[in-house]
Amino acid sequence: MSVSTVSPIRRAATGVAISAAALALALGLGLTSCSSTPASSEKPSATAEQQQKAPVELADAWVKATDGDMSAVFGTLKNSGSSDVTLESASTPIAGMVELHETIVENGTATMRKKEGGIKIPAGKTAALEPGSTHIMLMDLKKPVKAGDEVPVTLKFSDGSTLEVPVLGKAFSGANENYDGGAEHAGH
Repeated sequence: MSVSTVSPIRRAATGVAISAAALALALGLGLTSCSSTPASSEKPSATAEQQQKAPVELADAWVKATDGDMSAVFGTLKNSGSSDVTLESASTPIAGMVELHETIVENGTATMRKKEGGIKIPAGKTAALEPGSTHIMLMDLKKPVKAGDEVPVTLKFSDGSTLEVPVLGKAFSGANENYDGGAEHAGH
């Protein structure tokens, strides 16, 4: 007659190891079966990392120093990507409202207005943001912008990417256009 020499502790440990392996296998199969394609036909949204990676940079960026309630951001938008991109909007915590603007001349008077359709930056090219031309308008400023201040600005593009850029305050006295045919635009 043969007697088993495996101790009860060893048998229990072996049983636990087998149970743990069976549980891991079951969970692994369960996770695999749950990783099917989403039923929704919606396009997945860009991740935070993708939104941060804009193919566009804003070079030589500056904002007009002012004690008024309006100012503007200037610089050069450079598209290093292989597709055209459009700057659709911008934001900054120092302004109540931010718009993309263009300046047109009518009857010898320069007038600013909202730029419909955004600012297109062709692939491998640049788009200038200049006084008296296309620019990012900051309205309802919450505080004055002094020369040397660093103003955070976030740009949002048509491809879903965003660009956060610090913009340097700079003294500038030119480009005093009218705004939308209305009152003199003191802050710009």
